Amino acid sequence: MPYLLRVELPDVPGSLGRVASAIGEAGGDIEAIEIVEHRPDDGTAVDDVLLEIAQGTMPDSIVSACNLLDGVHVLWISRYAAGGNLFLDLEAVEELTVSPVQALDRLIELLPRPSGPTGPLACGVRRTAPRSCTAAKPRPTRSRGTRPTAASR
Repeated sequence: MPYLLRVELPDVPGSLGRVASAIGEAGGDIEAIEIVEHRPDDGTAVDDVLLEIAQGTMPDSIVSACNLLDGVHVLWISRYAAGGNLFLDLEAVEELTVSPVQALDRLIELLPRPSGPTGPLACGVRRTAPRSCTAAKPRPTRSRGTRPTAASR
């Protein structure tokens, strides 16, 4: 089953090799690696690792194996849709974080379009400003067969 692992590690030669060895020893098989960020301030890097986990292997064992390494910290691990495109997904995430205010509109633009004469509205996505909510005015109560009075209107 494919997983995506985000890991923070020292930005020095050999660090990624140690992480790769730990993943392999814990039952993971690396499919792709994407460098997400270099942090020259503290000498670390953040990488995304697309990996396949052998049946019967728990993702926690991969996380634990990586976290045992000096200076390595797994930020998260999650299932990854088979047949997905890691590089396009990471580019989309990067675009969404650049401008959080416009992230929803940009996300809608980045979503795959359904085939045929459909669009965002057909998928249930509406690009309108949120409505303000107001409390409903209580309806006058009356007994059956009586007319509402001016005071109850």
